[in-house]
Amino acid sequence: MKSNNAIPILRSIIAPEALALLVETAYGIKVLRLQLIKAFILDTYRVWTSQGLYILRIYPHQRRTLPEINAELDFVSFLHNQDIRVSHPVLQASGDRLLVVDAPEGERYAALFTYAQGQPLGEDMKAFRVYGSTLARIHTLSDTLPQSSARYARDIACLLDRPLACLSRFELRREDWDFLQRVAAVIAPQITALTTEPPYYGYCHGDASSDNAHVDAEGGVTLFDFDFCGPGWRAYDVGAFLSTERSEAAEEALLAGYDSVRRLTNEEKSALPLFKIAQTIWMLGIRASYINEWGDIYFADGFIDHIVGYVRTIFETVKW
Repeated sequence: MKSNNAIPILRSIIAPEALALLVETAYGIKVLRLQLIKAFILDTYRVWTSQGLYILRIYPHQRRTLPEINAELDFVSFLHNQDIRVSHPVLQASGDRLLVVDAPEGERYAALFTYAQGQPLGEDMKAFRVYGSTLARIHTLSDTLPQSSARYARDIACLLDRPLACLSRFELRREDWDFLQRVAAVIAPQITALTTEPPYYGYCHGDASSDNAHVDAEGGVTLFDFDFCGPGWRAYDVGAFLSTERSEAAEEALLAGYDSVRRLTNEEKSALPLFKIAQTIWMLGIRASYINEWGDIYFADGFIDHIVGYVRTIFETVKW
């Protein structure tokens, strides 16, 4: 006998066979294999087809509105049309970009993307330099694109306020959260004092890191995963990358590549430590906010110790 008490579902994992059929029907290509890569903020699948490799990404129910998703796809398509190497959405036979997946928790949107050929950047300093120049080209070209109000800004509320509010709900690390609050109180006014005029502010990748790029055998670098794109300080994108690649060689290569296209001002370079900290706090808040979907393995004590220690090192090194 069925119960009438419906149990809410945070997130479903769609059967690959069902997704393969959806892709074949919508795109008119033969799917040879479809396999989940990761189920984090989005569900990402690698798709082997008769025409080569693709990536299928499924947005969680109600996390992104349809206008938000379309604004992301518009941005990535714009960059592709400007000859920026990005993984971009593929049109269906109907001309549509989005699939609708009827999941147990409600409708979810999915999009098929071109595959970023190559391998992770690893410690390839030449690739870091190319990444830097590509990021600068994205910033420069996006100043010519009308800014969509559908994408939220990478502002203080996004980078510090909401993540810290989420972290404060975890009582066991109270001293650490209090420390991060004190840090935020120092850096927030300095960030908000930065100009919000182009070319220093505008559309950004939003999650710039070597994890979101591949380098091919010829040294070409393709960027992907623009799920967090939106208006923000361009120095934030640079600082976000540098917060994940912490060697001096990587920083020098990235900045040399960036400056070869768009030279950072002294004010922007001085702001990089601010954004390294802000991105780190934001990322920790993201992991905390998804703990009931990802589990606490991504929010373990050792990881938190490492992150808080990194913030402490920057905060105690820089003269504020």
